[in-house]
Amino acid sequence: MLSVRRLIFASYIIVALATVYAVLVSRIGFDASMLARWTEEGGPFENATVAALLVFGISCWVAAWRSSQQKLGRVLLTLLGFLLVVAAMEEMSWGQRVVGFETPETLEALNYQGEFNIHNLVDSQIFAALVHTPVYLLIYGPMFIALFPAIINRPVVRLVRNVPIPDGHNVLMFIFGTGLHAWAMPITLADSIACVAALVLFGIVMWRRPGFSRGGEQLHWLLVVIATLVFAFSYSVFRYENMQYEIRELVVVIGVAYWLAGWGGERDVALE
Repeated sequence: MLSVRRLIFASYIIVALATVYAVLVSRIGFDASMLARWTEEGGPFENATVAALLVFGISCWVAAWRSSQQKLGRVLLTLLGFLLVVAAMEEMSWGQRVVGFETPETLEALNYQGEFNIHNLVDSQIFAALVHTPVYLLIYGPMFIALFPAIINRPVVRLVRNVPIPDGHNVLMFIFGTGLHAWAMPITLADSIACVAALVLFGIVMWRRPGFSRGGEQLHWLLVVIATLVFAFSYSVFRYENMQYEIRELVVVIGVAYWLAGWGGERDVALE
């Protein structure tokens, strides 16, 4: 029987393959609008994100109900489930596109997309920073800990030393997500540098710490490098708003689900 983590990883593979396919088809010109259609509001990738958030949130509630943990653990799982369901409803504008109700004038005036949700009240760059900065911690943190194990004993880091560290495959999932941005634009230069640096650092970690690549991480890393090159050389099909970022959000949700699903199991030897 497949484990939950393997099922989540399989969903990541499907999303990654669909993403590369859509980018290549749009770039080559077989269907120049495919990426735009698949990533539009209410499109396949956004709907997949909504479904993933709902499944993830409900799973947290089920886990809290069945959990034998202390009360605090169950409360945290319940709270996480609530936040995920709210995020799903926000992503689908609380059913506005399904039901078709109008946005109240007061909210429409403040919401830059004119939709019935809260997250669009925040400037898109600020909101993106709030979402993606923690993801970079999940990318670079495990790699620096693998290279410099003594970091875990530093005063600040010591506070989270009991939190399970994302394994190599999990880190690569997040790195794949960082490649989904509008390449060749000055405003996304920091994203481009962070993505390339993460890929290079991952290669260094595999070289310096052979245990980091015992579970097929080398092949996964190579495939992510190839996918990133495809995205970079296909920059002409991307735009800054509401395209590849819809996919990136989905990859982040899947990556976090994969990470949290491993909290109750064994730590990956790749990071030891």
